[in-house]
Amino acid sequence: MKRAQNLGLSLQEIAEILQVYDGGKPACDEIQQKLKDKISEIDRQIEQLLTLRGELRRLFSGWNTLATKPEDTICPIIQKD
Repeated sequence: MKRAQNLGLSLQEIAEILQVYDGGKPACDEIQQKLKDKISEIDRQIEQLLTLRGELRRLFSGWNTLATKPEDTICPIIQKD
């Protein structure tokens, strides 16, 4: 089951797979569904990271155009709404 962990399955997910196997059923369908779910989760994480990367790049592109750096804020770049 170390391979299952390396594929990103949690201990809880592995326990669920073992429960199916211990019940006398083949666990391949259960594993396949969990891996499909993991792919969907990874896709969502990638999308969130790409969005964050884009936002950070936009912040850095405006960094040099910042005319003043007020002393009453920690950093105007991160305090913008």
